[in-house]
Amino acid sequence: MSLLLREDPGQALLRELLKEDTDEAVYDVKTRLAIEDCVPDIHLIRDRKTFALIELKFDAGLTANQSSGRYSELVGRVIFIVPEKRTSSTEFDALVSDYGITLLSWHDICAKLEQYAAVINNRDSRLFLAALVHLKEFCNVIEQRRFAPFSNEDLIHPKFDVSVEEHLVWITREVLLKTKQQGIFQDLGKLAAGYDETFYYGQPVTINGYRVWFGYWPLAWRRYPARGPLWMQYSGRDEKRFVDSFPKHEVLKVPDNGVALPLFVVGANAPASQEEEVREILEKINEAVTRLKSS
Repeated sequence: MSLLLREDPGQALLRELLKEDTDEAVYDVKTRLAIEDCVPDIHLIRDRKTFALIELKFDAGLTANQSSGRYSELVGRVIFIVPEKRTSSTEFDALVSDYGITLLSWHDICAKLEQYAAVINNRDSRLFLAALVHLKEFCNVIEQRRFAPFSNEDLIHPKFDVSVEEHLVWITREVLLKTKQQGIFQDLGKLAAGYDETFYYGQPVTINGYRVWFGYWPLAWRRYPARGPLWMQYSGRDEKRFVDSFPKHEVLKVPDNGVALPLFVVGANAPASQEEEVREILEKINEAVTRLKSS
């Protein structure tokens, strides 16, 4: 994206977005520069000063600095580019109303870049359009990866195909990002994939001295289908105290893998969105953390 913004059509688009009165404004496009305690994706620099910031979003949630309006406080002009479906969600409402950020979809950005490229015809136009085609193809793939929330039927009758795995990897990453932002876990290990009987994905974390693994665990899901695909697993000498921290039968014994707490809520009302799925899992995690801290 930064390469496209450095070219003439990209510069014309930036002048439009930033409502410049002159056709001569030029922006130096720099990536991943730190500004105080923030590292925005793109800085737009004029006269050796950051004039505006751009954040490029696909699946990842907002960081604490982004959701708090910190970027706007530092620079004033902030643009978020997100998938089409995220423009109609409520996650950016406060940033738009309170801080005046500009929220655009990748579809809109690509369309505008294409329009400017048609008008600004120079010797580099073919290379620019080729790069833009690749960006549009990538964005189309991302848009198609917005997953429908799991129904109770999906949870109780597991399927282990690629689309299910992609959905659960996304949820795992999103939940871990939010727990990190909220300081729920301590001593985070490495987020990684592996195989037991099949692909799994998660991260070791510490809660009140318990070294717990959290993530997508199909082995447990296959053995206990009504309990869902996300688990908090523990194996150690304090296993009994871990189990006693929760209501009876809530923590399950998983052969050769210690004990585990299921985190998906299987009930009458299925989540209405991916964001609601994440919120429900975070609620279960917060409840579990509270119990373990009081044990």
